[in-house]
Amino acid sequence: MPTLKETASKLNSMLELGWNNLTPIAIENIQYEEEEGVSYISTQFIPYGTENVNISASTQKRKRTTGSLFIIIRTPIGKGIGEAYDYASIIQDIMDNKNPLSNLFTYVTKIARIGDDDNGWFNLTASVPFISDEI
Repeated sequence: MPTLKETASKLNSMLELGWNNLTPIAIENIQYEEEEGVSYISTQFIPYGTENVNISASTQKRKRTTGSLFIIIRTPIGKGIGEAYDYASIIQDIMDNKNPLSNLFTYVTKIARIGDDDNGWFNLTASVPFISDEI
């Protein structure tokens, strides 16, 4: 029965525990200073919408929110593509098809290439879709 705040907290917590300090993690709304040449990931919690749903034979309505935990993987251009895709695979192992709370479910992580930016970083995104029911 997680609220949006609890859902965001649980998803970030899952990532942090599984990530095991491979790189720094820049969590949304927490100050982070980028270090030159040091790979890191950052997160954004993005709810898409909430609607009322009935679950099986229950007459009790639930609020169901869908959304994604959006993770940006940033690696220095010299390490770039190989390291970034290795990190993406680890994120998939941590986050795909999990049920960390009774009414919170994740699906298969979608990886997308953003490519090089003008500041010396290679970027990938990992989008972890979820549904969260609040009674």
